[in-house]
Amino acid sequence: MLLVESAPSSSLGSFSAGLIPKAAFWIATASIWLCYIIAVHLGQEPPFPHCWISGTAGHYPTYIIFRLGTISGSTLLILSWLINHFWIRQVSELANFKVLRFLPQIGLIFGIMGALGLMGSTANIDTGTHNSRWHTTCASIFFIGAGLSSTYNTFVATAMCYYGVISKKDYLPKLILTVLLFIQVYISNHHGTTYGTFATGPLGNDIDHILEYTAAFTILFYIYIIGMDVRKYNLVYEWK
Repeated sequence: MLLVESAPSSSLGSFSAGLIPKAAFWIATASIWLCYIIAVHLGQEPPFPHCWISGTAGHYPTYIIFRLGTISGSTLLILSWLINHFWIRQVSELANFKVLRFLPQIGLIFGIMGALGLMGSTANIDTGTHNSRWHTTCASIFFIGAGLSSTYNTFVATAMCYYGVISKKDYLPKLILTVLLFIQVYISNHHGTTYGTFATGPLGNDIDHILEYTAAFTILFYIYIIGMDVRKYNLVYEWK
């Protein structure tokens, strides 16, 4: 499979590379909001900000929706970070920019780590008594891994923008979302909660719940921005 701007006539098929990050965004977003709407409507959870994401997903039928959405979404997240990595290397090579000296693979590793954490935390969502320690540990891995991945990717994008590989228009959304992540980390730590461990059920409070939602959607919007970056490229199937 290749990442190209236009599919050659010899290819077996192709589709827009931007579809995968955008699908990850919409599937994860839809599952979070559907779980919230259903759980609140059925009286299983109080309305925002008195509820948390995992709390709304811990009932029937929401745990089914959440599992389907976030486990498939986490797979798409891994693919999104891979596409982003290939895109970074490809546009840098075309611009004769030695991006490998900035180690873009670090962001890829953190991104995959975070997505695997999301998959692990979702696997423990059920209507019964689930393994809370395993769930919160994996959820923390997701928030920390995805946050570090986004931050490091913005660091690489800063160098790419400085040397003219990408435009300021493509760079600024990443910078804004990264600044928002730092603000949320500051609020979380200042509030007495370590970033990534908020909303631990009965021990959580409204500020933790708000931060869980805002951090999740900040990360998801970052993935959507990746989809916008690669929207002009295609993933092409070729028979070798």
